[in-house]
Amino acid sequence: LLLIGVLLLGALWLPLPLYLVSLALFGLPHIVWEMGFLRSRYAGRWPRGWWLALWLVLLVQGCVRVAVWLGAYSSVASQIVDLLSLLVLGLIVAAASAGAGWRVGSAGLILAVGVWLLLERGKVLEALLVLSILHNFTPMVMVWDMARDRSQDRGIGTLAKGMAGLFLLPLLLAFSGWSGAIQPTVLAGQMPLLQAQWPAQWGTTHQQAILSAIVLAQCLHYYSVIVLLPHMQQQRTGEPVLPRWAR
Repeated sequence: LLLIGVLLLGALWLPLPLYLVSLALFGLPHIVWEMGFLRSRYAGRWPRGWWLALWLVLLVQGCVRVAVWLGAYSSVASQIVDLLSLLVLGLIVAAASAGAGWRVGSAGLILAVGVWLLLERGKVLEALLVLSILHNFTPMVMVWDMARDRSQDRGIGTLAKGMAGLFLLPLLLAFSGWSGAIQPTVLAGQMPLLQAQWPAQWGTTHQQAILSAIVLAQCLHYYSVIVLLPHMQQQRTGEPVLPRWAR
């Protein structure tokens, strides 16, 4: 509860510093933990070739990010690569439907088609923003999938409800009308940077509240993927989702 309180206060008064620090510290580790959880949870359902293809796409995307950081690649072009990566990942998921079920395959196909349509219309930034926001809520899908498989396990069911309560906080914050009026003056310069990532056609109504909600959802995503989901999976299998050297 103390951690959640600190994250909530940080999202309200220090959204940009909290966003940058959390991304710098937990951006890459949370991907490793999330992949470890997915491997532990679904390895028996998805073929080995699927995992190799998934890691290859993520490796290519990671190389492009490094190239952007080094100034050897355009950041605008990297956004297109991000969407193309999602398109390919959607097709990979659709191809694994035999092991993962028709619902998973259908979701992958819908993702691929949706990304293609967005690329056709040039809606790159808007698409990445919406998908990144939706991605922050994916732990909800994972935990309820576990609760469904283990309907007799009260511990997992309770944790699933608790996680639902956690992710209700960003939604409440987004509709709260928070204006950030009590922010320290020294942080006033953060808004132009945040607004640069905000499509003009989305308007500015409750913008500060929505941005704070997005930052809070991202932090809750990291906490869920690195702490809660691996703990639940270890309780289920008796084995950690990552080997000691990776942790």
